[in-house]
Amino acid sequence: MKFQNIVIIILLILLIITLVSFYFIATSAGNMPYPPTIPVCPDYYYQTGTVNGKVVCKALPGMEKTLQNTRLSPTQLKSCVNPSFTSDYYSGTNANCLKYTWYTNCNSIPAWEGVTYGVSNPCST
Repeated sequence: MKFQNIVIIILLILLIITLVSFYFIATSAGNMPYPPTIPVCPDYYYQTGTVNGKVVCKALPGMEKTLQNTRLSPTQLKSCVNPSFTSDYYSGTNANCLKYTWYTNCNSIPAWEGVTYGVSNPCST
């Protein structure tokens, strides 16, 4: 056998071992929740700080401009640009449903992974 044939056979064996390993790793994960952690602020928002241990978020400038171009009332716009998840209203077992409702009322295009995207509607349970 030529040297090239031996190298090709060894590489094919390594490829098969690697693929089998990936298969077993992927199937052994089980039913892990998606996403593994839900971000405290929606996509295109950042955390500005905390008040009494609860998160305060603010829209990124591009998102703020997008929201200003919608037909939101001034009160809704303020709530959508500077959401405050500091109240007990957004905590507890119903928190994801309340966040989902807030997010969809803002007519935001991007998704909030784990609240409005990648999971079933948290308000329908």
